[in-house]
Amino acid sequence: MGTLNELIASVTADWTAEDWQAARVAKVAMQMESEMIALAHFMVTQRKALGISQRELARLSGIQQAEISKLEKRKGNPTLLTQIKLRDALSGSVTPKMFFAGAN
Repeated sequence: MGTLNELIASVTADWTAEDWQAARVAKVAMQMESEMIALAHFMVTQRKALGISQRELARLSGIQQAEISKLEKRKGNPTLLTQIKLRDALSGSVTPKMFFAGAN
């Protein structure tokens, strides 16, 4: 049995440029999904730690309560401005970079 690198090399030996592009797209998509999970977890955890409701977070952040609900359920696609507003409302603990990992 070979090493992991040998296995990867054998699997990808016949890949075309399109195959490599699809793999890169899949990697970025998985990273983005991971960041949405992290955002949702952070929002719920921090909001509850502060003892505030979604309605109160909406008032503090200027983001509609329905959008906060979507984000906490890992739905939606927050803009950078939305992320900054949430960071400010949740005590400055969220940094916009955390939502763009892998997009350097």
